Amino acid sequence: MIQIFDYVAASWIAPPANSNGLNGYSRYSHTSTLTQDGSAVYLLGGWLLNLYNASDAHWLMNANEIWAYDMKSYQWKNITATSTSNVEARWHHTAIAVPNTTWIILYGGYSMVGWSVIPLQSKNQTQTLMIYDWSDNSYKFPNLTNLYYGPPDSQENSGFLYTDPSTKKNYAVYFLGSRNPAVGNPLTSILDISIPTQMTWILNGTSSSSSSSLSGGAIAGIAVGSIAGGVSDS
Repeated sequence: MIQIFDYVAASWIAPPANSNGLNGYSRYSHTSTLTQDGSAVYLLGGWLLNLYNASDAHWLMNANEIWAYDMKSYQWKNITATSTSNVEARWHHTAIAVPNTTWIILYGGYSMVGWSVIPLQSKNQTQTLMIYDWSDNSYKFPNLTNLYYGPPDSQENSGFLYTDPSTKKNYAVYFLGSRNPAVGNPLTSILDISIPTQMTWILNGTSSSSSSSLSGGAIAGIAVGSIAGGVSDS
């Protein structure tokens, strides 16, 4: 089911009746994001469930099977992605569209080893952060620097794009969620994506890189916001 939130009118709207579905299946524990040009929503990863047969098994979706929802025709399109290596299936991950590119950052989540559920980073650390390029339907490995500030295992977290109003630089911010119990409590982590071909981790918890161009006030504001966002009445 597709529901569209009009943030100007602050209301939910349903797409036209001609909107098709995922061939009678439902996807859950996936991630999705709107492309920078607003042309489509890409749905990546997660589990598949037959809507018309309750006895049908739940299937962890192959990472190469992607669905795109066209925002003009209101139709789903099935896409087969390509990669230079096998891309791990995943769920409870995040997706953030990179400004001024056709890239979508996939980060974190869980994967499987046999019938065991493990954090993706524990299974294949090199794929904890991947790039999906919707212009050619391919997965890419990002060029990451300052790996010391990269986050430990992180699943079920929130991720959003932040643009510093003073520098106009772009950052992917990750916070809350769950982590490997051996690692400890969740931390706020920030990835500088201002230069998409040279992404850099600049914050992991309370430690920040001395080379970061993100102002201390901005970092503090993001960190406080992430903590406040996780507070609820018991």
